Amino acid sequence: LLETSYAAFIARSERRSALTHRLVGVYIGLFTILLGGSFFGTSTHDAKPSLYDGTANSVSIASGRISYVLGLTGPCFPVDSACSASLVAAYLATCEKACVAAGGVLEQDMYAAFSVAGMLSNRGRCHSFDSRADGYCRGEGCVGFICESAGGEIAHWIRSTAVR
Repeated sequence: LLETSYAAFIARSERRSALTHRLVGVYIGLFTILLGGSFFGTSTHDAKPSLYDGTANSVSIASGRISYVLGLTGPCFPVDSACSASLVAAYLATCEKACVAAGGVLEQDMYAAFSVAGMLSNRGRCHSFDSRADGYCRGEGCVGFICESAGGEIAHWIRSTAVR
């Protein structure tokens, strides 16, 4: 997420030194992070947590880390609304300038839990609005973009958003 967010600024010819102390919000759409099936990334209660377990399992750290590393002073806002997280993050990014990023990394224990719950397709294919539908499929990805206010409206290339 950090690399992708910074790449979005570079694509706009904005360098890190020019971003420091700027009022830029960071809105990140992501899903709950759970390493190794437990809060501390271990499967036994006897194991000691590592130095990184607390921050690695917190969705709020992602937006805060990007803001901290780039020296941004706007709001940091993680969005965990499952499959709609990136859309909701874009919808909420209404400040003067915002970095919007979304990432999805599949974690094996969540995949197993969703399989047991019958949420995932047995065929590995989505058949939306079809009688063959038997669940959904998951995928990984990361996207980052910068949106800037233009007369009270987010840049013209975002035609509209809707969230229910």
